[in-house]
Amino acid sequence: MKNSQQLIASIAGSISWLIALSIISLVWLVLPFSHQHYVLIIYSFIITEVIRFTTLIGIHYFTKKFDEIKLVGFGLGVGAAVCQVLIHNVPYLLLSTGDADLYLLNPIIGNFTVVAFNGFCYSVYLICSYTSLSLLLHRNKKDIIYSIIFVSLHGAILVAGIMNYYVSVYLGITLMLLIDIITVIMTFIILYHYRH
Repeated sequence: MKNSQQLIASIAGSISWLIALSIISLVWLVLPFSHQHYVLIIYSFIITEVIRFTTLIGIHYFTKKFDEIKLVGFGLGVGAAVCQVLIHNVPYLLLSTGDADLYLLNPIIGNFTVVAFNGFCYSVYLICSYTSLSLLLHRNKKDIIYSIIFVSLHGAILVAGIMNYYVSVYLGITLMLLIDIITVIMTFIILYHYRH
């Protein structure tokens, strides 16, 4: 039964993330090229957060009977992470091996490595944050600070991605690692706190 619950949640997570990425891609197409990167980061943050919370609330509305709500959150996170990697990172990984690299990153590390690392870090964040937020949305409002922190960390991940291009790839990677560490620690704290 638990496996089927996780499968349903994973499918829902994949669909919601696919919708988010599709909307972001459409926004990318209509924006003037000189402003795409800066405006896209804002749209990415807003659209993905709205769709993520809508998905969490919706899936819980239909799955209140689930005994392990954290399993639902984990499934949503896995689904979103898989969709993120397949739709977003894999095409960039393929493009970054050519002469006309899509990302203007550090040639010493290599574009392939940076894109793959970013995808890994983002996937860790998605899985942990979905798992934690699924629990937090079922708790009282005094725990809203945790939700705010997770949303802020998502914004920080997007900023780290921009830093990879315009500031320093080393600073961007360091920030992503720091965000992942904070996210994992917070997730374990929340899972321990709500273990009963």
